[in-house]
Amino acid sequence: SNLQYRFDDEPPSVRWKWAQHFLKSQFPHLNDKQRHDLATQRLQEIDKDPGHYDWYKKNYEETNYQKFGLCCLTPVKDDLLMWAHYSDNHRGFCVGIDTIKLSEFSKSLAKKELLLDLAKIKYSEKMPDVNFFSSMITEHWHQDMMTLLCTKSEHWRYKVYPFVKTKMNVF
Repeated sequence: SNLQYRFDDEPPSVRWKWAQHFLKSQFPHLNDKQRHDLATQRLQEIDKDPGHYDWYKKNYEETNYQKFGLCCLTPVKDDLLMWAHYSDNHRGFCVGIDTIKLSEFSKSLAKKELLLDLAKIKYSEKMPDVNFFSSMITEHWHQDMMTLLCTKSEHWRYKVYPFVKTKMNVF
């Protein structure tokens, strides 16, 4: 899975802040004491269930994968290793995409309140470290999700070696 959030309470009490934030948005009719009591009760129940965060993470990913799609593109069309990995072992085909038209299409979708994010893959020795609770209580949750989705291990970087032209003596 690509959404490798951490679900720990670091920084301290971030789970509590998230629970309050979540309950306020989902149950606006509750007063502060009711939200406090419900958050306390629910966090205690969660702490007693060691598989809860695994279940929640899976559910969160499945929900987002049903809402969103992910498509990786490359400007390199002739890398043999990439063809082996991504084209059913050289049996696939290559589709050219006009990036200017793609950008225009993205803008037209935005006017309809639909989103098409175009982001470049970042290759890194170390994968991003994003705490789910910290992320969800900020306005930057979308950027955190994009960081997780658009970061790959340095091992997946395809090295493109240009062909070397040499002169050969013909006898």
